[in-house]
Amino acid sequence: MRLSPKQIENLCQQLLQAAGASQENASLAAEIFRRATTKGIGHHDLSYLPARLKLLRSGRVNGTAQPQEIWKKGAMSVFDGKNGLGEACCHYAVRQALERAQAQGLGLCTVRHSNHFLAGIAYSEIISEAGLMGLVWSNTDASMSAPESTEMVIGNNPVSFGSPSEDHPFLMDICMAYASLGTLASLKDQSIPAHWGLNAQRQSAKTAQEILQGGVGSPIGNHKGFGLALMHEFLTAGLNGGEWGVEAPPLSGGLGVHSQTVLVLSLPFGIEDLKQRTKSLKSVIHDRSPNTRLPGDRASAYQKEVFAKGYELPPELEHNLKTWCEELNLRWEHLLEA
Repeated sequence: MRLSPKQIENLCQQLLQAAGASQENASLAAEIFRRATTKGIGHHDLSYLPARLKLLRSGRVNGTAQPQEIWKKGAMSVFDGKNGLGEACCHYAVRQALERAQAQGLGLCTVRHSNHFLAGIAYSEIISEAGLMGLVWSNTDASMSAPESTEMVIGNNPVSFGSPSEDHPFLMDICMAYASLGTLASLKDQSIPAHWGLNAQRQSAKTAQEILQGGVGSPIGNHKGFGLALMHEFLTAGLNGGEWGVEAPPLSGGLGVHSQTVLVLSLPFGIEDLKQRTKSLKSVIHDRSPNTRLPGDRASAYQKEVFAKGYELPPELEHNLKTWCEELNLRWEHLLEA
């Protein structure tokens, strides 16, 4: 079965709302699910929806929470997400930061007591489509060790960056581990490089599953990745007074212990100037290294394919979502009338 981007968004919105999210929060989150799913990441996409529905139904996530501004100075605001959907909390922060940047040149909004926000690339795409440049950070549950350590001391704390470009946005989305937990889960029992992490016995993991089953991930570039992860921790929880990632139980969900920070910047010389200079930069890079793939290239190509042919829904995920439809008294066919 193939779904159009509009069907993906409609499906997510109706399921989230039926599970307990407010109409506004379901709409904000559904857009993030649609954007992430059409990037071809292979994880941190529609496959995470069943887990969100479970958190909403159990009450571990507050589906009706509205972020509350608790501090403001100039173009900067701190919000409390009140244990709301991470996708809705961060999307709200992005919209607020965009408004400030358009009015004042830059906007910085940070939200505490949020949850897992899915994929940073979705938010940086929103910023770039608005003709601005931006960064999005999140802290996470502890999943990585420090240099010379074998224990979990910090999250893989991702960062995403987006900027307008002449053909498609320049989009980068990376975590500070060699592989995100989503990547590891998708690899399952496949073999991995020895430097990716340790198993439960604190020996070099041979498969992705060994890291997930009591193991620990390693920071990229050893001390460099660890230092960047710490910096991202300060830019999120350190800035907004939220919980440090290490204070959250590993793989926890629905505790409101994640924080996200969004920085949006206006373009001093305008979008057309940046597009032309970006085109020149790409030309230099490709002249010297013709086969180099730049951030955003693969996501853009996949997105075009999805808009042309639709997103191929994995059979197992289709079955799971149909089961949720029955649980929430929704008709599958109605969810696809988009």
